[in-house]
Amino acid sequence: MLTRKNTYYLFSSLDLITFIINFNLLVRLVAGLPKDYNNNTIFFLLTILHVLFLLSLLLTTYLHFKKQKKALLLYYPQLVLRALFFTWSFGFIFLIEALFFAATLHYILIAIMIVAELARLTMNIKTQREMKKE
Repeated sequence: MLTRKNTYYLFSSLDLITFIINFNLLVRLVAGLPKDYNNNTIFFLLTILHVLFLLSLLLTTYLHFKKQKKALLLYYPQLVLRALFFTWSFGFIFLIEALFFAATLHYILIAIMIVAELARLTMNIKTQREMKKE
């Protein structure tokens, strides 16, 4: 059974894994900032937002590890950015796709990932409600 302490560690691990998987993207985004978006403000702002989101994963990893309530609150704005940039907590599930060559597997993995992300959201809300009762 997941206790609140284990929930924090689970969320911390998921955010750290997501950051590690997306680290190369972060490096490319930061390296391309000065030259790639000279005249296109909207893409520049989206890139800055994406970089800030990826860096915020480190912050929430730390806050979850320290079992701070702020980590639970930061998840809500991150959820919107996760959907915008398709960077989910359970995105590592797509690494399974590289092992098999099946067209329908991609859609199955998307469904599994969405259900898992909704489960994380539910756990986040449940943990936050338990904390308010204390």
